[in-house]
Amino acid sequence: MKFYNPYQFIPFKAPDEKSLTPYADIKDGKISFIRHDRWDKDAYSGRIICKLTTISPLVVGEKQDKGVKEDKKKGIIGKAGVVHPYRDGQNIPANSLRGMLASIAEMISHSSMRVLSDENTHTYSVRKIMQNSLKTIGRRPVGNLYHSIADIDKNLLPWDGDRGKSEGSLTPAEALFGVVEDHPKEVARNLGSRLRFYDATAEKQITLEHKHELLKILASPQPPSPSMYFHTKEGGYIAKSDLDLGNKNHIPNGRKRYLAHPDWQKKINNKNKWETQHDSAKSIHQKLKCQPIPANACFWFHIDFENLSKDELNLLRTAINPGENFQHQLGLGKPLGLGQITVKETALFLIDRKTRYSQSGLFHQHYSEWSGEGGIPNPIYPKEAEFSKTPPITAVDMECKYTDPETIEQLNQLGHLESYEKDDKGHYLSVCYPFTESDKHKESESYKHKETEGYEWFCDNDKDKCQYLREILPGRQLPPLDSDTNEPDISPPASMNQQTLKIGGIPPKNKRDFNDKDVQEAVQTQLSILQPQRVNLEKGLLVVEISPDKLQTLFNQNDPIPFTVKQHEMTLRQQPS
Repeated sequence: MKFYNPYQFIPFKAPDEKSLTPYADIKDGKISFIRHDRWDKDAYSGRIICKLTTISPLVVGEKQDKGVKEDKKKGIIGKAGVVHPYRDGQNIPANSLRGMLASIAEMISHSSMRVLSDENTHTYSVRKIMQNSLKTIGRRPVGNLYHSIADIDKNLLPWDGDRGKSEGSLTPAEALFGVVEDHPKEVARNLGSRLRFYDATAEKQITLEHKHELLKILASPQPPSPSMYFHTKEGGYIAKSDLDLGNKNHIPNGRKRYLAHPDWQKKINNKNKWETQHDSAKSIHQKLKCQPIPANACFWFHIDFENLSKDELNLLRTAINPGENFQHQLGLGKPLGLGQITVKETALFLIDRKTRYSQSGLFHQHYSEWSGEGGIPNPIYPKEAEFSKTPPITAVDMECKYTDPETIEQLNQLGHLESYEKDDKGHYLSVCYPFTESDKHKESESYKHKETEGYEWFCDNDKDKCQYLREILPGRQLPPLDSDTNEPDISPPASMNQQTLKIGGIPPKNKRDFNDKDVQEAVQTQLSILQPQRVNLEKGLLVVEISPDKLQTLFNQNDPIPFTVKQHEMTLRQQPS
């Protein structure tokens, strides 16, 4: 059974050197718009008003009571943790909105990871493989994520004074959202944000569910799980026993991003998809009770900005809306389908500071011009609702030198259901944590509702199938995983290098009857028109290297051949005999 892991990754890319701003120049006042002591006449100041709509229920907590673990000997009764809703569900906190948009701004501008947990500086370890005796039991170090990311580009790390040639320079998101130096030698260098986020306000009174819903356990594989977090430089699988982050051939997948859940409305035994089917006391302390804000609830919030360049303003606006009908994720329970929202910029208001603080400006309106579709609720924004009655002006075009079109396209693939595969019945594939289809699970509730022990999938996968999170290829459907670890993986990724396009596939199930020579002869005969440059059988996978200019020949070929290419996955498959 195919499924999608709850998260994917946007690949790391080094930021453009031209997008970096020396901190010394900011400190010395050489950058006219990155400052807080005066307004720059050519910079943009004003307000963006946004409408937020919940697609699936949303959980944003004000505080959280920790769960209590059961201890029968001491007479302690197990209890679930409790998430108390923020302001009774009538508001969404500004810092949550800020974090959501800042993470997207970082992705699309290839800025540094301003929030990277200190635990990622620690050395990861994995269990040693037992060979001849129990003496080999233990763990071996495999390196840390900081160094692995630094090997790609030091500007991707939090600002800590170690950025090589560009030491002391800030990436676009740092300059826009603000930053404080990590691990300073003396006093930390810092830069305040020129953005002010405000709480989102409900358009009308929100009614929360009276009863608390008990969520499934919010846990997932963590680094250094190689099948989820790392790949080889060529785009291949890494076994846990082989993982070595000191090996520059082992690359982190990128920036984590949660998927939309097409089937979030699914009911299981009259419970919501995100609710647990198992409320046993043994694991109750690992679960959380909450009262979600319902789907189709509307909120309004605004962002005030000061002294932004056109590129900075458009970086912010693109983060708000990377693409049409893009789905953001917010709050608690994102891996379970909670917190799917849309955010729409409804109006952009600009302030002419020069006129505003002139003598004549005393009699002018607060804003000088606006653009957008309007429809602003008067009770929440009376001044803006009144001003929006004047004719709108297309104030700022959306051109931005900081954003990367390819990354935006990859981000949109994760935020659009059109990128998701469907099963034979026409239903979107489930989004869930890895699970197995072993016989002992098929008859159990845990299999049906995908609350199985995920380690079984990872163990089986390491032995046989070698599945991993493959790279998102622009313009193609998202690559799924498979719960059946007995079936061979026939969809390894395509990867490009300077000279060849590598396509993966697999021989029939009796692959032990094949050897390299047999495979080479078969491919050379059937695909001779494509002139394969190299054919190998690697770990049971048929790997054929074909020059990119020959690939189109295969796509355009109408005659049936024993090997076909599924274009959206770029995979080579052998048809059943």
